[in-house]
Amino acid sequence: MEDQERRFIPGPGILLLTITLLGVIGAMLRDYNDVRFGLFGAIIWGGATLSAFVLGTAYLSRRLLPIQSDPGWSGGFRLLWKNYLLRLYDVLHGRQRDLRARYSPKPKRRSSVSVLPPSFSYLNAGYLPAHEAAVVAAGNAFSRVVGPGMVILREGETIAQVFDLRPQSRSESVHATTRDGIVIEATVTVNFQVRQSGDDSYSPESVEPGAVPYPYVPNALLQLAYSTGAVDGKKSDWAEQVAPQAAALLISQISEFTLDRLLKNDEDARPSATKGSGNDAQSGDSKSNDDGAGQSGLGLLKTIGDNILRDLKARQDGGSQQVLSKGLEITNVEVVLSELPPEIMAWRLAAWQIKRQARIAREAGGNEASRLYQQARARAQADNVEDILRGIDAMQQQGGATLHEIVVSQVEARAQEISSTHTIMTNPTQSALPILANEVVSELRSVSTMRAGED
Repeated sequence: MEDQERRFIPGPGILLLTITLLGVIGAMLRDYNDVRFGLFGAIIWGGATLSAFVLGTAYLSRRLLPIQSDPGWSGGFRLLWKNYLLRLYDVLHGRQRDLRARYSPKPKRRSSVSVLPPSFSYLNAGYLPAHEAAVVAAGNAFSRVVGPGMVILREGETIAQVFDLRPQSRSESVHATTRDGIVIEATVTVNFQVRQSGDDSYSPESVEPGAVPYPYVPNALLQLAYSTGAVDGKKSDWAEQVAPQAAALLISQISEFTLDRLLKNDEDARPSATKGSGNDAQSGDSKSNDDGAGQSGLGLLKTIGDNILRDLKARQDGGSQQVLSKGLEITNVEVVLSELPPEIMAWRLAAWQIKRQARIAREAGGNEASRLYQQARARAQADNVEDILRGIDAMQQQGGATLHEIVVSQVEARAQEISSTHTIMTNPTQSALPILANEVVSELRSVSTMRAGED
């Protein structure tokens, strides 16, 4: 891979060459008496070139450098001349400073660990991108917060730590045991960033007000810097403190639920996210059953994520029990179950088959009972009709009554018999017996009235 082409930047060598050339030209010029100016002309022309260069750097420091306010202009002027004098010192001593890092391509992989520009190592100044800020240390203590934009360090100051102000995301996978003793793998993802809301808002001097794309609270960076410790002799990254604690909370949450409950609510959450929100994880677990019914809506995994988010925030406000820095603003926690092992899938399939067969057997038994009930009911109705017809034939043979009187009397007798013997009958038919009796009585009264009128 070829090195990136370096841009031409005028330096002390160009300045010295320009002064030398113009000095020679000034020395060779002649006055009106045809006398060379000599050394006097060289000094005038060289001095004029140097003065123009000094005025040019003053113009750059006042008009072009991204440093606001009067102290910033003087600081920029000193910074420019410090750079030129250091490079002139290197030229005079035959040394060449390696500046290739200034033009090397930036790594594509996003990381919370940033690399400082090389200018901080020899100029104590540099430019931080719009998404970065740094904590400055003076001696063994943190002194102030700088960035983004142009940063000029004071005497004895160094950059202690650089922070990425963009939203961060960290994931960690865990193996947890459910309440029914099954080991599953789950992944928890925590989204967070440097705290942005607060009364002590910060506006860098090198950036115009309102132009900061990622605002932050300076005290939050100091809190994160103080919370950064060492693990196994290595300095831990501030962005790697949240995911391990979320993973520990996830293990505790999963142990409160069965595997069926977790998978059931995970499946319910996938088709739609517009259902009603679920119940609390702890109160809802008491209502769980074998088929995983209970909590619905966004699913139990969403509730577990909310519980982890709540516990993480509680660890930030724990007072003397605080284990997580307040400089972090945790925005969201997501929990996802990984693929189950083959043996667990086979066990779940066997359990589902057993439940399915039991339900089919229950449905088959219900259908057979309904068929037998319908047969018995039809047989009873046929017997009742036959009894009524036999009774009508017998009373007609005896004589002394009209046909409608015989029919009414036989129907009333059969209704009373059915009510007293509790023959197979549905509840609505039993409730209709009083209505049938009233209709029979009214019919008998009307027949009696008609016969009395005929007499």
